[in-house]
Amino acid sequence: MIETLTEAPHPFKGTEIHTLPNGLKIILKSDPTVPVVALQAWTRCGAIDESPAIYGISHGLEHMVFKGTPTRTAGEITRAIEANGGSMNAATQLETTHYYIDTPSYSVKTAIDVLADTLQNPTFPQDELERERLVILEEIHRRDDSPDATLWDEFAAHVFRDTPYGIKVIGSVDTVSIMSRTDLQRYFKAHYMPANMCIVVAGDFRKGPVLKQLTKLFESQPYQKPPNTPDASGHLPVVPKRTVIEKPVQLNYFAMGIPTVGFGDHDLVGLDLLADVLCGGASARFYQKLREDLQVVLSIACDYIPFQQRGLFAFFGEANPEKAQEALWRITEEMDNLRKNPILKPELARAKARMKSEWLHGSETPHGQATTLGSLSVIGHIDLINTYLAQIDAMKPSDLMEVYGRHLEGNAFFSTMVVPGKAGKSAE
Repeated sequence: MIETLTEAPHPFKGTEIHTLPNGLKIILKSDPTVPVVALQAWTRCGAIDESPAIYGISHGLEHMVFKGTPTRTAGEITRAIEANGGSMNAATQLETTHYYIDTPSYSVKTAIDVLADTLQNPTFPQDELERERLVILEEIHRRDDSPDATLWDEFAAHVFRDTPYGIKVIGSVDTVSIMSRTDLQRYFKAHYMPANMCIVVAGDFRKGPVLKQLTKLFESQPYQKPPNTPDASGHLPVVPKRTVIEKPVQLNYFAMGIPTVGFGDHDLVGLDLLADVLCGGASARFYQKLREDLQVVLSIACDYIPFQQRGLFAFFGEANPEKAQEALWRITEEMDNLRKNPILKPELARAKARMKSEWLHGSETPHGQATTLGSLSVIGHIDLINTYLAQIDAMKPSDLMEVYGRHLEGNAFFSTMVVPGKAGKSAE
């Protein structure tokens, strides 16, 4: 089966989506203007799929998939890509994991062969597991030392309490320390099947030979029904919680916000635009008010972060310790007064220009194109590519005020703050 994104804007127009009988999606976006190719494999498997006993195993798989197959050692896998001027890496998120190879166009055939081999035949050598375990444990320790990472981890844990979105992608020292080769094999088998994955190729390549090679390499795998997406509709806290964490830092780092809707909701673009109106750039409303006029923050950002079943609308920033509490109060005040001081046309026009520019800049390279195509496809929302820019253009100030009323108006926000002091935390 083949689908073509004929309605998509440049640079995605003409993207082909081929679905094999076993459910694997092969997404091809050919562009001969730059002699490079981005090859990516995405799986709908991330930290939300883990049970408490194996927290961090999605991230562990990310480290181990490239570490050996029956025909290639870890070193041979790396050399096969780097000898041709390419690079390879992987990343784990809450809902997805992806593996990518960026390579000159002349070596795309080798890159495809290596990626297919590693994704279908990983052996998870015990000696490589022990090495990577130490690497991951060091990553955990470094993350614990980062105030920004601590802020996110604690904030998400409270906002999304009792749902899978509240867990740490990286896992914990306890779970990573006991992660076994058998655990990896079982988890891989349960989630890495064709119908739960997509392969994306973007850049300078010939579609016919690439499709033929990928089909030949993957078609022998039988269809398996993917596991159900974990239910993240669990009961969220009714009373927002304020949490303070002490760290050896000089500034106060804060986050405040509330859970909202995720992908598939008709207000997704409106929430995205509203966040940019409030804090997108130095001329945005909250930046001017809180940083330039009142001088209660050193930095401030507002993000709408959508997931499949949930979303998060939140403010993040830094403040001097003596100004931090006032900063939180001022944000609350400005949000409460948004009805009295509604969004103006010039503010919306500026936010539209910024968002469209960022979207297009993020899609300038084959790697950026492949990332957009893969991330949206694997969670079932690739159709957003056809409509995103048009939805931005269609928004009016009154639309944003309606979105504000549906999701944010009158709601108390969760807040988390990392403050100077000894390591520890307390809830207020």
